[in-house]
Amino acid sequence: MDYRIALPKLLPPVSYDRNGAELKISLLAEANALNTVQAHATKVLNAVTPFYAGELLEDWERVLGLIIDKADLYQARLERVLEKLAEVGGLSIPYFIGLAAKTGYEISISEGADEIFRAGVNRVGDRLGSDDLLWVWRVHVKSKFEKIYYFRAGMSHANDRLRVYADPALEAILNDLKPAFTYITFFYSDLNEES
Repeated sequence: MDYRIALPKLLPPVSYDRNGAELKISLLAEANALNTVQAHATKVLNAVTPFYAGELLEDWERVLGLIIDKADLYQARLERVLEKLAEVGGLSIPYFIGLAAKTGYEISISEGADEIFRAGVNRVGDRLGSDDLLWVWRVHVKSKFEKIYYFRAGMSHANDRLRVYADPALEAILNDLKPAFTYITFFYSDLNEES
């Protein structure tokens, strides 16, 4: 609907001179304002689905907790949004291994429950372990993407390890999606030195 055509038709035919110069200017200003509101409302309506979000795709990224990088192609950003929406989630270890594999990481996960002493399974002299180990996952990363932090004089502190492996992106993903009652520890294979 074009409000420049619709607004004059709303005037009573006898009370107003539709061809009056001042009335035309007033109606044109109001029509332009209403047309602008209509255009913005259409953009918001289209943004209900990410397929037609356009410049409002940034809101989808923000709500889904994605990292917003405006330098990326729009198509790549839309694809990340759609992938995030398609995630069905899961609490199983195979789900997390598959999730890491999709992003280029090779991991394995072991549960701390394997280290708790159990009658009929363990023997005299075995460690008893803590009941809290039941809620610990050990993620073993076998990827070349991790960062290596070396102990450096002036930058490191007493009790820091001499070498630490870390991959903040992977750790953030798994810590964000892990079951709330679990704690994850990460172990990195030294693949960079093997090659």
